[in-house]
Amino acid sequence: MNIPGLKNTAGFCLALTVVLAVGAAPVLFADDEVEVHRLTVSPSAEPVPALKYELLPDIMEEIDGNAAVYLGKEKAEETAFFSKRDLWEKIEERWQTAPLEELRSDEQTMILLGDGPPYYYLNQAARCRYCDWQLPYRRETFYTILLPEIQESRQFARILACRARIQIARGKLDEALKTFQTGYGIGRHVADNETLVGGLVGIAMCGSISEQVLEYIQQPDAPNLYWALTMLPRPMIDLRRAVEVERHSLELCFPELSNLESIHDDSDGWRDRVYGLVEKIEDLGLMSEMGRHSGIYRNSATLNLLAVKSYPRAKQSLIQQGFSEEVVESMPVGQVLLIDLVRTFERIRDDAFKWFYVPFDEAREGMKRARAELDQSQEELREVLPLANAMLPPLMACRNAVVRTERNLAAMRVIEALRLHAHENGGKLPERLEDVTVVPVPPNPATGKPFSYRLENDTAILELPKSDGVYFSYRYEIKIRPPGEEAAR
Repeated sequence: MNIPGLKNTAGFCLALTVVLAVGAAPVLFADDEVEVHRLTVSPSAEPVPALKYELLPDIMEEIDGNAAVYLGKEKAEETAFFSKRDLWEKIEERWQTAPLEELRSDEQTMILLGDGPPYYYLNQAARCRYCDWQLPYRRETFYTILLPEIQESRQFARILACRARIQIARGKLDEALKTFQTGYGIGRHVADNETLVGGLVGIAMCGSISEQVLEYIQQPDAPNLYWALTMLPRPMIDLRRAVEVERHSLELCFPELSNLESIHDDSDGWRDRVYGLVEKIEDLGLMSEMGRHSGIYRNSATLNLLAVKSYPRAKQSLIQQGFSEEVVESMPVGQVLLIDLVRTFERIRDDAFKWFYVPFDEAREGMKRARAELDQSQEELREVLPLANAMLPPLMACRNAVVRTERNLAAMRVIEALRLHAHENGGKLPERLEDVTVVPVPPNPATGKPFSYRLENDTAILELPKSDGVYFSYRYEIKIRPPGEEAAR
C-alpha cells in the first residue's frame, strides 16, 4: 500500500514541522546569533477599566458551534480570494514584514481591510465555543490520517497577520485588536486536536499574530496591553492531549499488538503475525529504516533472522520481567519476540514521555538523558530501536515550541510593565526589574527565574538567550519615546 500525501498526515516528519511551526522569526540563526528587536515605546497608563482590552474573543461573543465547520467554509466559499496569485505573493513575500510607511502608501493593501470576505467565517470560527476536527484516530491507522484542513489553516494566519499590520500602519488600533482576537482564537482552535502536527501549526499561527502585537505596542498612542497579555491562557497552546494520544501511537497503528499474552495460537500463527507486522511497517514507510539498521527484510528468512538475533535476549528479558521460565519456554518464538518488542517499546517510550509532565528546565535535562540512554542501547536492541526512532515524536522540540511561545508572550508583558513603570516615574525606565512595582513582572517561563535585564544609559536590555533551553535567542533593546515624538515607521 502506497500512501500518497504522507507529508500531510498525523505522522509526517515532525522535526521539519517544528522548524516551520516555531519559525515566526524570519530566518534561522546560527548558535551564536541573536535576533535583535530595537523598540521605541511610549509610557502608558493602565487602561480603565483594567480589563478593557482583550487578545482573545470576549466570552460574551461566544458562539455555541464548531469552529472546524466555519474554517472549512472559509476556503470552500472564498475560492476567488484564495485563487488570486498576485495577492498571495504580496501577502506571503511582502506585506507581513514590509515597513509600515510602505503599507500606508500602498493602496492595494486596502483589499485586506473591511469586514467582508474573507473575514466573516474567520471571525465566526474564532468565536466558536469549541473546535472538533473529528479525526478518526481510533478508527484508522494513526500515521495515515490526512490533515489537509489543518495544514491549510496556515493561510488564515497569514491573512490576519497582514490585515493587523495594515490596520496598525493606518492607525486603526481598535480594529487591529479585533484581528488579534480572531488570529489567536483560530490558532488555539487549530491546535485543539489529537495530533502534535495540529498543535505545532497552531503555535505557528499564534506566533505570526504575536509579531504584530509587538509592532502594535510600539505605536505612540497604543494602549497598554499588560493585562490583556496576562489574561491569555498559559500555556497559550496546550499539547497535553496530543502528547497523550501520541504516547499510544504503537497500539493506534498496530492494534494487533494489543493483549499478546492472552492469544493462544500455534507457531505458524505467530509466524504469520510477525510477517504481517513487518509488511505493515513497510507499508507505513518505516521498513527502510528498520532494514537499514537491523537487517530485517520482507522475505521468507525474516522469522529465522529474528529468532537467531533476538530470541535469546527477548526470552531472558521476559523472564526478568516476571514471566516464569516454563511459560516463556512454552511460547512460540514469534509470541516471545512480539511481546518483548511491545514491552521494550513501551519502556523506551515512557522514559521519554514522562519528562513532558515536569517543568521545562527539568524536562530538557531529563529528555537529553533519555535520548542518550536510547542511543546507548542501539547495539543491544537494534530490532526494536528503529521502530522507536520512527514512531517516537521529538518531544523536546515540541515542548520547546510551546515554551518559546510562552517566553515571547511573557517578554511582551515585561515590555508593557516597563511602559507602565515609565508612566508612573516621569518617563524613566527602571534600573532593575525588581524596581517595577506597579504590576507583577512575570518570570521567564523557560527557567522559572527572572528575565535577564539591565539598563544601559537610556536603553533597557531584555535578553532571551538560548541558554534558557529555547532554540532561538532574542534581545529587546527598549527606549522610551520623548514626549511628542512620532513613531518611526
